[in-house]
Order: sequence, then structure tokens, then C-alpha cells
Amino acid sequence: MSIREEIRRFLQSRLLRESALLWIGSLAGHVSNYLSHVVTARLLGPSRYGILVWLISVLYIVMVPGLTMRTKSMKLTAELQGDTY
Repeated sequence: MSIREEIRRFLQSRLLRESALLWIGSLAGHVSNYLSHVVTARLLGPSRYGILVWLISVLYIVMVPGLTMRTKSMKLTAELQGDTY
């Protein structure tokens, strides 16, 4: 198969379409997150917005152990299910 045929086949593939959809959705989420931060910063002012950002940062740090446990439990579940099938 030639390179052109491979490229044409890839451009028509389901993988590319779904990846593009995921990328567009992710981009839309990032843009809306940015805009919400801009609006919130303008409404709260510098000191209150600083407190909000600090609270969000603390929340992210506190979430790390829970996310780690979730990932570990999913891995363990997959390994155990793999043994039964």
C-alpha cells in the first residue's frame, strides 16, 4: 500500500474522527474554564480571588490520595478479573 493510500485511510478512520471530537471537547472545556476564571476574578477582586485560588489549590492537593486509591483499586480489579476469565 502506498503512503498516500495510508494517509487517506487514516484521514477517514474512526480513530481520527473520535480523537478530533475529544480534542474539540477538551478545548471547549479549557476555554470555558479560562473564561470563568476571568469573570470570577473581575467579580471578586484580587484579594478574594486569591483566597478562592488558594482554596482550589488546597482541594487539588487533598484529592491526590483519593485519586491514587481509585487508580490502584481499578488496577487491582482489572487484575483480579483477568484471573477469573
